[in-house]
Amino acid sequence: MSHDGSEAASGQLWQDFEAQRAAQEAMAAPDTPRSRAPRGSLQPVALSALDDVPYVELHAHSNYSLLEGASHLDELVQTAVAQGHRALALTDHDGMFGAMEFAHVATDAGLRPITGLEITVGEVDGSRSHLTLLAETRQGYSHLCRLASIAFGIREDDVKQKQERRLDPLIPVEALAEHAAGLIVLTGCREGRLAQLLAAGRSAEAEATLRCYLDWFGRGQVFVELVDNYVFGDRPRNEALVRLATRLDVDVVGTGDVHYHEMERHQLQDVLVAIKHRKTLDDSHRERRPNAEFYLRSPQEQAQRFAR
Repeated sequence: MSHDGSEAASGQLWQDFEAQRAAQEAMAAPDTPRSRAPRGSLQPVALSALDDVPYVELHAHSNYSLLEGASHLDELVQTAVAQGHRALALTDHDGMFGAMEFAHVATDAGLRPITGLEITVGEVDGSRSHLTLLAETRQGYSHLCRLASIAFGIREDDVKQKQERRLDPLIPVEALAEHAAGLIVLTGCREGRLAQLLAAGRSAEAEATLRCYLDWFGRGQVFVELVDNYVFGDRPRNEALVRLATRLDVDVVGTGDVHYHEMERHQLQDVLVAIKHRKTLDDSHRERRPNAEFYLRSPQEQAQRFAR
């Protein structure tokens, strides 16, 4: 075959390949994963839409909180819209796996997405705590991504330590100060450092911790988080947190620590947690949520709950 004939044959093969590929993509289009699906020109919901909103949920988990969240992003967003929410924060545990999909799903539904992350912090004394972070700016989003990478071991040189972090994500507390710009901080749920210290009667250390957050992130960027899911101890803990916040002139924020979109889904969440800890349902009472109240509620219901 001549050189020209070889080039013509190669060209025809390439055209056949492109045609076959186009046909395959056309067939797969209706079942394309959301992350690859074509996007419309919808614009984010304007901030002005939140002017008369009584409550915005700033602490919610999806199935991307692996073996913790018991609802898909679509379920959370559809429920939020049906309940009258105009914005919703996604704060999955330790990872940003669902952030991009959430932004698309929420925007498509007319809901303003807020990108966040609930991190597990390794404290100086060897204990662990939770902290809720929200991205306020592009730099803040970048810092969330970086913190998630640190949690999963990007800074570890030893192969064994890197593998340990992948299985058990953890952020050293000193890394927070390095990645504070552009972030809004909620001080955490029941497992937050402030809540832990106040529950142990260590109020002076709790105050010192809150002052550290203020130094690192800036006043006006830090909010004391209150959680009320009708769990024993919620009210006295929240009262102690409010006293601490008042003493340091820090605003408070109420959240639902949402782990599923409807109450009935708590049974699946129990199963997921049992699997996570490699225990049976009967043996995992300590690890599971204490009741079925960790579902998404309407803005009016949550506003009324924290008005008490």
